[in-house]
Amino acid sequence: MGVGYKGELYKDQLIRMAVGYSHPVYYPRHTAVGLRFSRKKNRLNLSGSNPNVINQTAADLYSFKQPDVYKGKGVRYRGFKLRKKEGKRKK
Repeated sequence: MGVGYKGELYKDQLIRMAVGYSHPVYYPRHTAVGLRFSRKKNRLNLSGSNPNVINQTAADLYSFKQPDVYKGKGVRYRGFKLRKKEGKRKK
C-alpha cells in the first residue's frame, strides 16, 4: 500500500482501507483469504489455499487506487516495477 494509506480488518467481515479519498473504502473479506497487515512496512499480505480467490481479492484491492504514473502513489503488487513518466518541462 502507498505512503499514508491505511488498512484494517473491520468487524471481522470487511477490509477497511483509507487510500486518499474523502471516505474509507470497504471490501467484503472472503472466508478463504487470510489477511495480515504490516504497519512497519506498510504492507497487506494475503494468504490462502485457493489461488484464484487470492488473485481476485488482490486485483480488487489494487483497483481501488492504481499507482499514478507521475507520482507513483497507489496500491501496488509486491515486486511490481512502476515506470514513472516525466512531467511537463519548462522551455
